[in-house]
Amino acid sequence: MSYVVLAVLCFSISFLIKESDGPFHILYKIRLFLISKSEFFARLFLCYYCVGFYSGLISYFLLNSSFNLKHFIVYGLFGAGVSYLISRAIDTNN
Repeated sequence: MSYVVLAVLCFSISFLIKESDGPFHILYKIRLFLISKSEFFARLFLCYYCVGFYSGLISYFLLNSSFNLKHFIVYGLFGAGVSYLISRAIDTNN
């Protein structure tokens, strides 16, 4: 798989989790519910690096049929780095 495709997949998942409201505001409502129930989720949704790590792990499970711990960790770190860098590149507040 191309690193570019993996980068787009990781950032897309991160954006979906962190920023997208979804149809009928479903994702927004889920995000608010999780934030109200857990400090972990409240902090997670503030940070593209954090969400990106988990999006990398999600990408690993979507793209692989067998488990390899080393690749699992690398996907997480790749997702974190890519999500953070892309979010900084498109951030209009700078």
